[in-house]
Amino acid sequence: MLNPTKTQNGAHNTIDHPPLDHEDLPKHLNPWLSILIKPRVTIRYILAHSNYKKYTLPLFLLWGVGQFMIASFANLLPFFLPLQWLIPGIIIVGAFSALFFLYIGSFFLQIIAKAFKGKGTFLQTRTLLAWGNGVITIPPLALFFIASLSALIVSQLSDPTVAGSSLTLLAFLFFMLGVGACSIFGIWQIVIVVKMISEIHKISTGIAFLAGLLAFIITFFNFLTISSFTVLPLIYMVLPSIFAQ
Repeated sequence: MLNPTKTQNGAHNTIDHPPLDHEDLPKHLNPWLSILIKPRVTIRYILAHSNYKKYTLPLFLLWGVGQFMIASFANLLPFFLPLQWLIPGIIIVGAFSALFFLYIGSFFLQIIAKAFKGKGTFLQTRTLLAWGNGVITIPPLALFFIASLSALIVSQLSDPTVAGSSLTLLAFLFFMLGVGACSIFGIWQIVIVVKMISEIHKISTGIAFLAGLLAFIITFFNFLTISSFTVLPLIYMVLPSIFAQ
């Protein structure tokens, strides 16, 4: 059994993991920012400090709800569904997808990485997925939320004026900026996660990308299969009552 590591003040680290090279880690690092430019060092720093473990689930819940909210607004659902139904739906379905991808996705990624001689543990894999996906979701999510909310408010103006038309154009520009930001951050999110997989499992970047891609495809297929028997029937049951109001 692996012994827990000790921090400088003598406190034991509660995260059990195979030996990682912590000797060259900086003494002070802000993982909320460094993860964007130094994902390899950051994930080792996070695993070396057990107090960051508590953010794993909240970060992935943020990712799941945020992704489903972005998808809903991008498909203009707020213009067709009442907000009192849409917002709870986004939270419930987003949380369900987050929990599924966090645990099932980590499970498949761990198996595939091990097949490629990966060294990391399931806990490490789950942690890197949460931090790699969750933190980078915050900036585009905030921008997209502001842009979409402004577009929604303007669209519901009963008597548009010249000023209203200007606001509509401004909201549209913000909306497109939000879409662009999501695309850019989405690409960088893949880069961050792949580098973290490579670092934790001690495999090449190319193998890490392949492992991550295979794990995502398998997890996504299982998510669609399970959703078709659980979430989708519930949606079809609820939608008629929504439009009947």
